[in-house]
Amino acid sequence: MVGMDIHFIHERGSGSNPLPLLIPHGWRSTFYKILDLIPYLTHPEKIGDDPEDSFDVIISSIPVAG
Repeated sequence: MVGMDIHFIHERGSGSNPLPLLIPHGWRSTFYKILDLIPYLTHPEKIGDDPEDSFDVIISSIPVAG
């Protein structure tokens, strides 16, 4: 659709080659419920895991036609 704004959050992973990961949310939910996952996926070294296992995380909102 032309002229539609898309809201998303993009957090880069800490490893040398993080894998892109798109996390959409379902209807009647919100991306706010997923925000707590971001540090675990983007910076695994903070919880004792290997930073090379990190992801570039993209969390998008469902677009609403206006």
